[in-house]
Amino acid sequence: GQIVAEVISPEFKNLQLQMLQAALNSELLQKIADSLGEARDAVSQRRLLETRSQLTLASSQRETLARKLLSAGLSEQQLQILVQTRTLVPRLPVRAPISGVLIDFDRLLGQIVQPEQSLFEVHDPRQSRVLGFVSERDSSSIRTGQTVRIRLTGRSDTILHGTVSGSSGSLGTDDRTMLIWVDLQSSSAEPLLHGMHASLTIDTGKSERTLAVPHSAIIREGSRSFVFVRDPSGIFERRSVRTGRSDDFHVELTDGISAGEVVAMTAAQALQTAYAALR
Repeated sequence: GQIVAEVISPEFKNLQLQMLQAALNSELLQKIADSLGEARDAVSQRRLLETRSQLTLASSQRETLARKLLSAGLSEQQLQILVQTRTLVPRLPVRAPISGVLIDFDRLLGQIVQPEQSLFEVHDPRQSRVLGFVSERDSSSIRTGQTVRIRLTGRSDTILHGTVSGSSGSLGTDDRTMLIWVDLQSSSAEPLLHGMHASLTIDTGKSERTLAVPHSAIIREGSRSFVFVRDPSGIFERRSVRTGRSDDFHVELTDGISAGEVVAMTAAQALQTAYAALR
């Protein structure tokens, strides 16, 4: 991965010194074993067995330290240079674990960081995931695999599709909401940015048939809702209604209108402007 930060660490320096000590010890034991192998007396053979045992242990320690340094961020080439030239790497390289976009990198030059602190986040734009919040009332109806419509707040005409991939399984103590994760199944024409807001509509199954109209048909004044209904003479009159459930497309009407009545869908705002002018 690409190096995105460098950290000066005493522990990293000590780990390199231990690696050099283990490498030198292995080389010395190897030379002693080679010398003893040329001798044929019983004393030399006994010492050879002991030396080979020590060499095996030293080689194991060297391999363990090498794996730690590689896991810490050293490359194979840097590790070889460390052993061959006896030159320490002054700074610990922090490499990106995946290919993607670097976000939330708010550390400053010279700032002290602890092992448990995160330095940055890398997001893979090819595998976008939406983090959602579900109210306590609706949390019991959420299941993995349910289909979801995602409507971006800044791009209201863009609708994406996804599925629920998991949930926190618990409610937050402050806002009493449950976290859910939604994996996108469709792509956006424009790139999605980290931190974008969206509204989620989750398909929890079939519900009873009810009266509903598009959001564009609803006129809201404070806590009251109105629609424009066409009377038998063809004139639209404003009528107060009571709303119920809603999704990103429709709003349920629970009172104030009957099935079969004609409601203004797309011209409600224009009718409201005319209504306000006549008052």
